[in-house]
Parts: sequence; structure tokens; C-alpha cells
Amino acid sequence: MRMFVKVMMYLLWVLTIAFILAATFNDFQYEDLNLFALVFLVFSLINSFFIIFQDRKK
Repeated sequence: MRMFVKVMMYLLWVLTIAFILAATFNDFQYEDLNLFALVFLVFSLINSFFIIFQDRKK
């Protein structure tokens, strides 16, 4: 289960970076692309904080 969570975390960060780069290269002119980049960034940050704080408890 832990390996699955780590793989999903890295996949989420890869998608986040891809959407941010796509939004940047399109000069932020597409609202849906900007929204996807922002949503993926927020979820990636929340997921990373949960992973960090979960490892500290043990």
C-alpha cells in the first residue's frame, strides 16, 4: 500500500509539472488549462504534506 501511495504521489507531481509547463508555454491564455494546473498543484501539495506528516508520526 505504501508503494502505491508513493507512485501516485509522483504521478500527481508529474501531471502537475506538465500542466504548469503547458499553461506557461501557452501564455496562460486557456482558462481550463490554468485551472487544471492550479487544481493539480493544490492536490499535490496537500498530498505531499500528508505524506510528510504521516512519516513523522512513526
